[in-house]
Amino acid sequence: MKIPAILLAGGKNSRFDFSKTSFKFKEKLLLPLGNQKIIDYSIKAALNAKTISKLIIASSPQAKSTYEFIKQKYPQIQLFETEGKGYLQDIHSVIQKLGLELVLTLVGDTPFITSQILDIIVNKFSTLRYSALSVMIPVKSYQKLGLKIPSEFYFFKDGEKLISAGYNILDGRLINQPEINQFNLVLDDVRLMYNINTIDDYNQSIEFYESIIKK
Repeated sequence: MKIPAILLAGGKNSRFDFSKTSFKFKEKLLLPLGNQKIIDYSIKAALNAKTISKLIIASSPQAKSTYEFIKQKYPQIQLFETEGKGYLQDIHSVIQKLGLELVLTLVGDTPFITSQILDIIVNKFSTLRYSALSVMIPVKSYQKLGLKIPSEFYFFKDGEKLISAGYNILDGRLINQPEINQFNLVLDDVRLMYNINTIDDYNQSIEFYESIIKK
């Protein structure tokens, strides 16, 4: 199975305190991590995934510099400008206007995502009889690593508290349905847990990156 992917790159960065950095710009996806920008890692993972047929990047008026960066560095990628009303609204806007059916949605602020993980997600969905899939991470795994839990919205599976990793497979034909038959795929993978929302998240990601490089 190969399906298109939508990468959201138009967030408001409301939780990231740029006053604590020396960067002139105010868009977190352009922050450096190693010799690349944060957004580069998600883009390259998607482009290298065997199960992704094409990548669409959704930007918004809140991320003009990110839009221009992608446009110049990745001219082969389809860019779609949303109104920046919010995560779900932007996703629905892209799906509806482009007439997409099955699609993988991913975020740009989880820099340690890999093409292999994306392939695991899509391949798992291809074996299921569900209309949607959402990747979940055990809350206890964040706690073991001393990482801040990125959301207050929890899910439960077999009594275990889970949190969304931001990776989902949706059927565009069903997005207006009040209820969708969804499978929660639990991936206890540290590479999905470094989600950059705050300056502390960013600093922890730099430390994790440097620990990988040293190995």
